[in-house]
Formats: sequence, structure tokens, C-alpha cells
Amino acid sequence: TITILDTKGVEEMKTLAGHRGAVTAIFPDENTLYTGARDGVIRVWDLRMHKCLKKIKVHTDPITSIHYLNGSIITSSWDGCIYIHKEGEEGKRLSMATPSSAPVLDVQCLAGTMYAGCRDGRARAWLADQDKPICTYIAHNAPIQALLLDEEARMYTGSDDNSIRVWDLKVPKRVVDTESCVYVFEGHTDGVLCLA
Repeated sequence: TITILDTKGVEEMKTLAGHRGAVTAIFPDENTLYTGARDGVIRVWDLRMHKCLKKIKVHTDPITSIHYLNGSIITSSWDGCIYIHKEGEEGKRLSMATPSSAPVLDVQCLAGTMYAGCRDGRARAWLADQDKPICTYIAHNAPIQALLLDEEARMYTGSDDNSIRVWDLKVPKRVVDTESCVYVFEGHTDGVLCLA
């Protein structure tokens, strides 16, 4: 269930119900809200009419992040996949291409490339039209919970190892290890769950 609040009066305006599990990811885009949940389902909501416009079952496990970019809904999941659903087309599933199919905990997009933060402590990069990663960042010794990309072509990875690492995305390599990390922010007393 999603509750919409009036931020001026902090009162409930409307409830959007439909997911069969906790809502785990949301992405607002003007009058549309994209949600993902533990049920592995994407829902597309019209915020003016307060109703669900579309329901798409894409994952076998909980959805961990959701984005809307250039007419495509992009989700990641504990099932180890990234799913791209372009309006009017069949969806495309990208798997982690690892023996463990590490759960994908966050996905971000920059300049036609998708970056995934995974439970195995690695970040992976894909071009949207390819099925295999173009780069793997051996980033942390614990799950990557959050990613942030900036205009300077840097990626920030936040992890359960209590650190944030900064990576230069302009360095084209197939595998990037911790030696290539630009900077490490340490000092958190617990895992880094969000970056903004």
C-alpha cells in the first residue's frame, strides 16, 4: 500500500493499494508513479486519478530498485536480474552473469549505461542493448546497498562494509579492482544504505 500525503497539512489524501507484499521501490515521474514490491510486480499509477494503469510481473523475487528513463521502466531484484520494459515492446531481462546470480540491490543509469550494485560486493556495468556486463568493479567485501552517479562520470558505491568508494567511469577496463578506486570514505559505524 502506498499512502499519498498532503505535505502542507500532513494529512492523508489517498491510498494506492494493489501490491501483494511490501512496496520496496518507488520512482515518481510528474503525474505517474512507478512502484516495485516484494511480490516481484511493477505497478504504474496515475497520480491524478489515483488508480493503477498497468501491472507487470517481471521478477521471481522482491524488486530492489525502479527507475523510468527514456520510455523504459528499469528494475533490479533479489533474483539477480535487471529487467527493462520499454513501452509497447517485449521486456528484456539481463542476468548477473555470475555463478551465484548475486542479487541486484540497486541500479542506476548514466549516458546509456546501467550500473548495478550487487550483494556479492561487486558493481557491474551494461550497455542497455547488450546482455553481458562490459565492466565489473570489484568494489567491496560486503553487499553494495546503494549507487550514485554524477555528471563528472563518477560512481559512488555504498556498502555494508561501512564505506563509500568513488570510481572514475572514464577509465575503460573490463575488470576494475579496489586499487583503481579514486577515494574511500570511511568512518560509518554501520552499512551505507542510501546515497543522494
